[in-house]
Amino acid sequence: MLSRLLTALLVLVVPLLVSLPARAQPQPALTTGAYAYDQAPDSGAGPDLNQSGLLAFGHGALADASVTTRAQWAGDGSARYKEVSIVIDLLRDHPLEQITIVSNAPNRYFGIAAVSVRTRAEADDDYTSIKAQPWYGTASPLPAGVPLNNTLTVDLGNRTARLVIVTITRLHEYQHMALNEISVHPGTGEPGASPAPPFSADALRTEITKPVRQIPRPGMVDAGNYYAEVTPHDGVPDNGGGVVPFSHGELFDRDLARYVGWRGSASAPKTVSVVFDLLADHPLDTIKIFSKAPNQFWGFDEITVTYRAEAETTYRIATRGVRARTELDYRLEIPMTGRSARFLRIQLSRGNQYLHIPLSEIELTRGSGQTGPNPAPPLDADGLRHELSRHTKLADQYGQYLYEDWPGKVTSDARLSEDREQEWERLEEVSLDRAVHDRYGGVKALGKQPAEGFFRLRKIEGKWWFVTPDGYPFLLKGVDSVSHDEWGTARCTRSRAAARVRCSSRCPTPCATGRPTPRPSAATW
Repeated sequence: MLSRLLTALLVLVVPLLVSLPARAQPQPALTTGAYAYDQAPDSGAGPDLNQSGLLAFGHGALADASVTTRAQWAGDGSARYKEVSIVIDLLRDHPLEQITIVSNAPNRYFGIAAVSVRTRAEADDDYTSIKAQPWYGTASPLPAGVPLNNTLTVDLGNRTARLVIVTITRLHEYQHMALNEISVHPGTGEPGASPAPPFSADALRTEITKPVRQIPRPGMVDAGNYYAEVTPHDGVPDNGGGVVPFSHGELFDRDLARYVGWRGSASAPKTVSVVFDLLADHPLDTIKIFSKAPNQFWGFDEITVTYRAEAETTYRIATRGVRARTELDYRLEIPMTGRSARFLRIQLSRGNQYLHIPLSEIELTRGSGQTGPNPAPPLDADGLRHELSRHTKLADQYGQYLYEDWPGKVTSDARLSEDREQEWERLEEVSLDRAVHDRYGGVKALGKQPAEGFFRLRKIEGKWWFVTPDGYPFLLKGVDSVSHDEWGTARCTRSRAAARVRCSSRCPTPCATGRPTPRPSAATW
């Protein structure tokens, strides 16, 4: 019986196997070209060791069709760099199918934390980022379960390119890095005709500084611009200041090993803000913010994210959070549940201005719904700078705090009318205890003062009090100023007796001197 079942299975399976197409193997790697390093290998054997010039394919360790030869970069704690770029000149445009990168680590103190690949056709002005991801050296030394021999294949999808830049990054300055081979496999189509002359080593190294654009991702908002209120010190091209396109900016390069950084100093501002223009209203599903700190001296203490649709005049809070400085790999995911936004603002605050602030990556995932029609033109630097000064909406149309719910919160006009009627019913049962209070609410137990027939101020035992027309002191407590779109200002002093009677216990320390102190509240004390 068993043999019959096996025979039947073979009859069914064998024709299927025969009919399946064989997996296509990539074409042999290109054998013509040259490459140069921006940081010459400082260990290992020749010919790449200490090589700062051009290395021809077939002669250098990285393009000799052998994974036994390698280039190495030793880590010793004093290395001035954490990444190495290899710039490859294929001598002419080629349709490319894939790039294969091989790194066989001699021991567990080697590793590559991240790798990126970008390409440029000869006629293009800037590069296109193809891949940026962590690799096998994200812990040091390498854990026992991580293999020492690693191969990464990057699909190029028949993209045309003459120049390829591979960048490898180490976790820290003590980690060693090794590369054995970089092979470039052509795709279908003919190479470009009449190429420009070959690049020199110095010209290839200059290619590293050219702008890099990103390929838009399905389901993501990858088109837009952003502007930093304070020009960052780290991150290219962000450290040049001005308006940065999503497609070229460090914050949208899909590489968490790189970051936009604001260095701390005695004169550094304690708050850094960045505004993003998505170019049109988009329903958003999530906002993801990544901040990977190199060490405990990098980070921030608080983050606030606000947004607004194009037709709105004020921003709304998406989230406010606190970051522990020990949290080096900070990730914040904000659910937006389809809320529409064209503009986003991220505000990062540090309690100590000597703390450096890193911002690594922003991801904006689309929600369900359509992009807003007929958007206004993109904002320039002045327009984005103005966005940073727009108010944040705190209260709804009924004057209630917008971002929390509680029993009894008014949600409609009908509910407000119902509450009014219930309040009148409750007030009918309320009566003033004339043994405790006078007819104005003055507290009789606080002692009788001269009655002058009007409300006034009187100093009693060295303290200022309100006094009713009948002569009894009382306390007046209430919100005297509310804005639906401002945080407000805390202000209280003990000087001048007019209407500045007592300093609220909620006021911060500086209020004792009479200086206004901003607070995240809609009230003025």
